[in-house]
Amino acid sequence: MAVMDDLLMLIFAIAVAAVVLVGFMILLYAWALRRRRQLDEEEREEGPREYPPDGRFEL
Repeated sequence: MAVMDDLLMLIFAIAVAAVVLVGFMILLYAWALRRRRQLDEEEREEGPREYPPDGRFEL
């Protein structure tokens, strides 16, 4: 029975690790969506970009 208990513990540990990993990925995806929306709003507030007539930028 010791082998069965060890196998059960291993399966449980793998399941917990998978749940934690999937949860972390969902949180990361939600953060990325929120950040993208925030950047889109900031870009909209800046207005249209103005380029020089000849298309060249000088620093």
